[in-house]
Amino acid sequence: MRRILSYKGVLYLKHLLRGVKLGLFDEATAMEKFQKWHAEHEVQVKKRQETNARDRRPRRGGVGGPPVRKGRGE
Repeated sequence: MRRILSYKGVLYLKHLLRGVKLGLFDEATAMEKFQKWHAEHEVQVKKRQETNARDRRPRRGGVGGPPVRKGRGE
């Protein structure tokens, strides 16, 4: 559960709002920081998804297929 909340940014937002409560900065600054983090996070996730999709796609010429296992007598 903690991993999901962290992935979605809930824990980071809670951290920022605690800073607001302590008087370190105002709520507008906290939301601005969160929006900046969220935008960067979305770019990283999209990049990771594209890389994974590219790696899963079969390559031409049979390269990248499942490895061929040889038996003992071969």
